[in-house]
Order: sequence, then structure tokens, then C-alpha cells
Amino acid sequence: MGKIVLDRRGDLRRGVFYSFHVPNDDDGLRPDQDWIVVARTPTNDALRAKGEEPYLWISPWGSDEGPVETKDCPAVSDHVTHSYYRKQSGETFGGNRISPLIPMDIDNSFALSDELYRRLTRLKLHGASMEEFDLQEHVTGKKLRGFWSLQFVGKARLRLPKFVDVANACPHCGQGKIGCESCGQWDPYCKACRKPVATLKPKHGGRDDKQIPIEEDPWRVIEGKTWDGSDLVQTSGGWRCFASKRFIDRLLRIHAAPFYAEPVWFCVDGMNAEQQCWFKELEKPLEA
Repeated sequence: MGKIVLDRRGDLRRGVFYSFHVPNDDDGLRPDQDWIVVARTPTNDALRAKGEEPYLWISPWGSDEGPVETKDCPAVSDHVTHSYYRKQSGETFGGNRISPLIPMDIDNSFALSDELYRRLTRLKLHGASMEEFDLQEHVTGKKLRGFWSLQFVGKARLRLPKFVDVANACPHCGQGKIGCESCGQWDPYCKACRKPVATLKPKHGGRDDKQIPIEEDPWRVIEGKTWDGSDLVQTSGGWRCFASKRFIDRLLRIHAAPFYAEPVWFCVDGMNAEQQCWFKELEKPLEA
């Protein structure tokens, strides 16, 4: 039986960039040893146990005009390779306690307190779009000020996972590719027969299950030759967000929470002279 795994070819550097997340549940994470995990103090569970006000979180609406999308895949013209919102709106839930990083119910957009926003705007930070959130309270509809969206708008592309003893095609009908070899877009359902093409190995049904088993998280190699030099980058149209180690270090220095960061690989093969200079700059700390 074939499988899908991480493609580890080339000169890979680990820990230069991290997959970045802001969780609403401080206590529910089960991180690997090399993850960086920063919980709020006190945590939401601790507040609930004491009957105290919990933390605020945001459910975003996007914007009325929709996202601004780039479709520059050389192979498939309708693949979205980059996206962002000019303005974001949403509503707040939970309590009135505000953490520096504010959880949202989507994993590829983030929110900031007013204090953290002011700290970050003083940095020479590349790849960040920060705009005031158009927010209202869920229950009362009251407008709220002093909250800011953070979008990762730097550009890079993820390496396509490796298909071992199986083709990059629907295992049911054989029509079309699962992953785009030009831009990295991944289609979890076949566009021809509409059936799911792959599943995590623990959920695989065995011999009679035609889905291709995924043995590990295979979307963890950033292709340096496609990187625009930013500290905060999105891949595959905003599907995943990655932060440089020096951005993570800055958050740690100013005690910003909550977040967790998983180290990924960065391939330096094929980078041009300008990209190599940008890569060298990542060794320097972010300063105001």
C-alpha cells in the first residue's frame, strides 16, 4: 500500500521558521518536545475553576468585499496562491479579560490587543498587515475599539508531500492530481468523483479503504527559493502561517500569550543572492 510522507530532500534548516497558532484552550495542548508553548497566566481553565471572568475571543466575518486573492499558479489558473482582507470584522465571545494575542475561531488569522499592536508597529517586521478590527459584542451589538487584526502576508510556497508507491492522483478514479506540483495546492476531495483522497494513518480503514494514508504531517517544508524575505509568511493562499524564529523570540521577550509554535524545515536550495542575504538577516533580532 502506498503512503504520503514529508519530503526531506535537499539542504533543510530546521527551526528558522515555525508554524504559528493562537489557541483558545491553554490547557488542552499536547505539544511535542521541541514546540514552543506559551499559555496565558492564569489559564482559562484556572479562571473557570475559580468562577472568574474568562478571556475574550473573536469570531471573524472576513469583510463584505471578500478577500483579495492572487492566482499566479503557472499550471492551474484558478488556484489561489495568496490572500488577505483589506478590513476584517467580527464579534466577541467569552468574557472581558483581554490577552495580548486574542484567539479566533479560525487558525490562519490572528488578533492583537491594543498594547501588543503598539509594540509590534515599532518593529522592523516584514510580512505583517495590521488593521483595526471592526468588532461588536455578540450579545449587545455594542461596537468595540482597540482591537487589531494581524495577517501574515509574506509569500512562500510549501513543498508538496512525497507520494511513496502511489501516484499523485485520485485513488478512486485516477482523474487529476491531488497536489499541485507548481503551487502546492492540495485537494482533499477529487474534483472528478468527489471522494476523499487521503486520510491520516490512524483513521485509515485498511485494505478496503482506497484513501491514501498520511503517515505524518507532510506540509512542513518551506521552499526558500519562493520566499520573499518576510518574517511572517502564508502558504497556499493562507492555508498555513509561518513565523520566523526571531519573531517568536520577540514575543517571548515581551511575554505575549497565548501561542504555540512548531518548528518546520526551510530548504535553502536554489535561493538567489538576495534571498541568501534575507536569510542571513534572520539571525539578527527584531528591534524597535
